[in-house]
Amino acid sequence: VHIERDVVFGSSVLLVNNSAGIARSITLRKAACVLDNSCVLSGSVIPEGALLGSFTVVPEGQKLEAMTVYTGCVKGSCVRLFQRPLLPGERIEGERVVTRQETGLEAAAPPPPLAPVAVLQRQLEAKALHRHTSCFWFTLFNVWCVLSSVVFAPLSDLLYWLTILIDFQIYDYFKDSGRGETVAVLMIAPMYIVVSLTMLAMMCILKWILIGRWTAG
Repeated sequence: VHIERDVVFGSSVLLVNNSAGIARSITLRKAACVLDNSCVLSGSVIPEGALLGSFTVVPEGQKLEAMTVYTGCVKGSCVRLFQRPLLPGERIEGERVVTRQETGLEAAAPPPPLAPVAVLQRQLEAKALHRHTSCFWFTLFNVWCVLSSVVFAPLSDLLYWLTILIDFQIYDYFKDSGRGETVAVLMIAPMYIVVSLTMLAMMCILKWILIGRWTAG
């Protein structure tokens, strides 16, 4: 398996370089993206900048295009969706994205301008790749992961004990009437749901504050 730089993998990606006992290489070119639960079979080449959406299957022998988005699998082949935007001066040659400076060619006419959303998309991709290779952002990301695990890992235990404590309070409130035990037992499920939804709402608010809302591009 040959993987070039800046290749992005989702979760549960499967690279199968052996078929019927015969091993064939798999190549992933620069800046290719293989997203969640995708499968790349032996002998496949994922060109530069190509993006395989979730649950994409790339069979043996299918030729993919650079800077193109694919998804799923229909009749044994992944489905081509669209080509990702190229920046002015870029062009596709085989499995690569090259610039006119690299090819030594001059454009006969200036390329058409990109849509603002496409420009923003490429800028965000460049920013993400820069952060991906930055020691500062690597350290910051891992510190954030550790802190998140410290904060959120005990949530299941906290949820359990909050439910029990609230239930005890209800039992104490009704114990003089003789119905305390019955009311307390009946209230366990509703209280668990309320506490769970409250914690979920808190996490959504924190995510909104820390990460922000989704924007086009």
